[in-house]
Amino acid sequence: MATSIETIHEELVGIRKDLDYIKGILGEDFDISDYAKKALNEARNTPETEYIDL
Repeated sequence: MATSIETIHEELVGIRKDLDYIKGILGEDFDISDYAKKALNEARNTPETEYIDL
C-alpha cells in the first residue's frame, strides 16, 4: 500500500486541528456546581459493594 507524502501531510494537518480543538476545550476554566461537588464526593465515598449491576 503506497501512501504519498501529500496524503500523510493532509492527515497530520487534520490531526493537528483536532488536537488544537481538544486543547482548547481542556484549557477552559470550568467551575463545578455545589450540587455536582456533593454528588461527586458521595459517589467517591460509596463502596463498590453498593453498586448496582446493570
